[in-house]
Amino acid sequence: MILMCHTEFRTLAPGSEAMGKADVVATLAQAEIASKTDLISATLRDDIFQGRIPPGSPLPNQREIAKRFDVSEATASIAIVRLAHEELVVRRRGRGTYVNARLPIPAPSRTLHFVRGLTPGSRERLNDLAFIEDSAALCDAKRYAVRWHHIPHQDLQHPEALLDRFRGARGVITKGICIDLAVMLYRRGIPTVAIVPTGTELSLASAPCPQITYDRRATSRMAVEHLVKLGYSRIAFLGPSWMSLRILGFFDGVQKHKLPIPVEWVREIVPANADELINWLGGLKGQDRPQALCCSTDHVANLVERWLLEKGVRVPEDLAVMACDEGPEAIDAPVPITTVGDSRQELCGLAIETVERIKPGLDPSAPSEIAQPVFTPLHLTVRQSCGANCSTTQIPREVTLKSA
Repeated sequence: MILMCHTEFRTLAPGSEAMGKADVVATLAQAEIASKTDLISATLRDDIFQGRIPPGSPLPNQREIAKRFDVSEATASIAIVRLAHEELVVRRRGRGTYVNARLPIPAPSRTLHFVRGLTPGSRERLNDLAFIEDSAALCDAKRYAVRWHHIPHQDLQHPEALLDRFRGARGVITKGICIDLAVMLYRRGIPTVAIVPTGTELSLASAPCPQITYDRRATSRMAVEHLVKLGYSRIAFLGPSWMSLRILGFFDGVQKHKLPIPVEWVREIVPANADELINWLGGLKGQDRPQALCCSTDHVANLVERWLLEKGVRVPEDLAVMACDEGPEAIDAPVPITTVGDSRQELCGLAIETVERIKPGLDPSAPSEIAQPVFTPLHLTVRQSCGANCSTTQIPREVTLKSA
């Protein structure tokens, strides 16, 4: 059980599968609802298994849940239905919803907790859900129970208040911005492993808490190197400005191969500025126009592909696309996306193996051979979006783009 050339923009023909801007907005709205539902159901699961809502007791009603999480009652209802499908709660007509009185509560000593911190405004994406699925599958094979915690950023500012959630656990695996929580749990004798991006591991240098590290900077550098091997020399970077490590990695690759990339080719990209991106591309001509786009994540690349296809730009024939991060959104894109990223299964498996090497009741002040950061390998997954899997591997011909 999981707790956790020459062409131009064309008008698309009726019935085209390319997603229009209205469809993109609708999809983003659906994703936001889904992410809120994930957060609500994960929190209620945690309340049930931590005994805050005991077996046989009533679950808060839709109105109470909606008020607690600041969502609509319809969204709260979806979360309750999900818990009912998992047989955690029982719905009784005319009486409300109750926690399953026969719910088997796993022993804490056989429970692994996965913790992900939520930054302000962040949403659960398909990659996070896939990570949950992978971790649950690996734990199930080892007969561990899994509990997944989504903890808001403001709660992580006071990690001591979260300690009771994890007492007696076989282990805790944190991911993202939960560094202080990971250090505190390890110092309290709870086997804990932190999954952190490069650069963050320095914050753990003074603590013996084991770390599994993934290299965000290297992913974009490897993406540039792959595009260069295919013959591209004019490459732009698209992504949010806060992904500084990905931007630095992009420039690492650019400088290594002495590519003439203007600084303005590093573009901020968010759903609201689709027209800005199209107008920028449409205003470039000849050598001033990129041949390929290196995107910060598969989510960004997926959106960019849909915007380009909406304007009749073919991927990769007219413009190649590549992404950092390997996740479901790379596979589900209109043209499957070539990516560089770490394997979720390797990441989960290494974290679980490391937790198992830590003895419960450990002395956190004693030196440990597993205290040094362990770096996970990166993988290049080649798909059609870069042109390597197409009938021709030549560089896309010159394209003339009209502004949106």
